[in-house]
Amino acid sequence: ARLAFGNANSLHDIGCRSLEILNFCRSYMATIFQTEGDSIIFTSGGTESNRLAIQTLLHNTDKKHIITSSLEHSSILHYLQELKEQGYTIDFVNHLEDGTVCLQHLEQLIQESTALVIIQHGNSEIGTIQPISDIANILKNSDAALHIDCVQTFCKIDCSNIAKFASTISVSSHKLYGPKGVGAIISPQIDRLNPINNLGTHEYGFRPGTVNVPGIFSFATAIKQALQTMTEDHRHIQHLRTYF
Repeated sequence: ARLAFGNANSLHDIGCRSLEILNFCRSYMATIFQTEGDSIIFTSGGTESNRLAIQTLLHNTDKKHIITSSLEHSSILHYLQELKEQGYTIDFVNHLEDGTVCLQHLEQLIQESTALVIIQHGNSEIGTIQPISDIANILKNSDAALHIDCVQTFCKIDCSNIAKFASTISVSSHKLYGPKGVGAIISPQIDRLNPINNLGTHEYGFRPGTVNVPGIFSFATAIKQALQTMTEDHRHIQHLRTYF
């Protein structure tokens, strides 16, 4: 906070220093997801990341059909209810006994009018990890975008290869012991997306407002620490799960 209290969009020395730190954090996150630095949009947390990602993807298509699951986070389910009232058609894919989505049913639900498929990577209550690569494979002949909610899994398990399957990914800082009020959208296809509105110069125009550089740097620091212990932590959790 002492180094990055300036506005990263200001031209004075303190602002330029903040911009350097912001760009470092952006590049660091991009490296983790094996994508480019300009594909990272910082937000206020997982809820905003989910909502803004969905808004942006829908803004870039005229199609009105959305496929999702009943296990999604409330930030998504509540927003889908709003979209339904706006004229969107929402279909829920069936789940198998272990909580994974039924891939056959997903394939049946895809239509010419399908704009978006929304699936969480890992569920916070039953721990199910969804087969993202298989889902993406089903969508490869469709124009539908794919949003993956990685809030619960980022830095808990390896998420590094998900960006190659997804249109957008949402993550949150406080889920891995970073500060509250910080999150990010990873969008490998950002150069093909138009922002919802002309939201100014911050975050490539996708999100307005002065960027929280100290919070973002703390987020990046938390990511680094979490990745260092991720394998050991995962082994410990597996042990506890088996014991339980």
